[in-house]
Amino acid sequence: MDNTKKFMKIALKEAQKAFDIEEIPVGAIIVKDGKIISKAHNSKETSKNACRTC
Repeated sequence: MDNTKKFMKIALKEAQKAFDIEEIPVGAIIVKDGKIISKAHNSKETSKNACRTC
């Protein structure tokens, strides 16, 4: 499997985490020099952040 597909699968797993907690399913990763340096998923609704545009 090439790196693009590998990284996309990881981003999709992050999106699934958001979906599982009833968030809009968005996942993202940041890759530098072929290594993941950060990954996250949407948590706007469950975090109850007062900032609606953050």
